[in-house]
Amino acid sequence: MSIVRTAAVAAAILAFCLPATPRATAAEVPLPDDIRIVAPDAAVPEALRRFQGKWSGQWSGKLDTVVIVERIEPSGQATLVYAWGDYAPWKATRDWVRWQARIAGDTMILDRFPNGALTRFVFRGDGSLGGTYEAQRYVHHGTFRPGRE
Repeated sequence: MSIVRTAAVAAAILAFCLPATPRATAAEVPLPDDIRIVAPDAAVPEALRRFQGKWSGQWSGKLDTVVIVERIEPSGQATLVYAWGDYAPWKATRDWVRWQARIAGDTMILDRFPNGALTRFVFRGDGSLGGTYEAQRYVHHGTFRPGRE
């Protein structure tokens, strides 16, 4: 078999085996260089403290997303980094934003995004966060686990 034919067969096998729509893995989701997770003040209740840190998951099993809760105030106000990967069918291109949220009880609700989406995370008994991303025409769900890369 010629080298050209061998290379063509190898390329065809790779094209068949790789997913049709490549996307970023959680490790490829961009994050800012200045992430700073600040230890909560002693006045911050434990129920709020448990949200602090890095959470990784996927919306609807498709879009890799990382949420890093950097700071939590005793009032429940939180500052976080919300970052996502690439997913062409949704026209998502990897990026991140620093955002605000409010934590009350088992729920963290992010300020609405510019597209009007409402995003909330609920603390589950197994230590994960159940996420819901609601926009005008669709709702996505995901499970977000602590500290994953």
